[in-house]
Amino acid sequence: MGFKKGLRPAAATAYLAVAVLLVPAGTAQAAPGDNPNKLTTITSSSELSKLQLVEHRVPTASLDHLASEMGTSRGVDQVLASANHPMRNAADCYGTETAALPVKPTAESAYCWDTGDAVSQDWLPQSVTSSGDADNDGVWDTNKVILSGWGQNGTTTTDHMGRIAFIDANDPNNLKYR
Repeated sequence: MGFKKGLRPAAATAYLAVAVLLVPAGTAQAAPGDNPNKLTTITSSSELSKLQLVEHRVPTASLDHLASEMGTSRGVDQVLASANHPMRNAADCYGTETAALPVKPTAESAYCWDTGDAVSQDWLPQSVTSSGDADNDGVWDTNKVILSGWGQNGTTTTDHMGRIAFIDANDPNNLKYR
């Protein structure tokens, strides 16, 4: 598939528990107040339009230059096969990590970054997605994968520095990442 070109594995370096949650389907937004489990359905098109993705094309020459600087492209299979950081199960997470888990809905499962990445403040979590978001059967090609995006701590929005952790989620008892 077209996803292979331009992937570059990078280890995430920050602390955060990756929680696998059961969240009701549908588009909703948090209601004002201190109770994080109150959601309201978005019913107006003007509110929904605020959530639409906007494409900003990058010149082909810039992408070609980036690709030549990065070296050979790697597919998801290759990145997962080189996963070299074990994730810790919830029982082995630090108190600061378990404190960051949501109260409601509660996390069904939780995993934490390896100890070296867990204590670093150089990179901060920005986003998470999974192969379940990419395909209805929850796998990308033959893999279950979680992607975690990180931004560099202390940089301005114009610096555009980021890293992506590719988490091999094929065996929930043995998660590892690159």
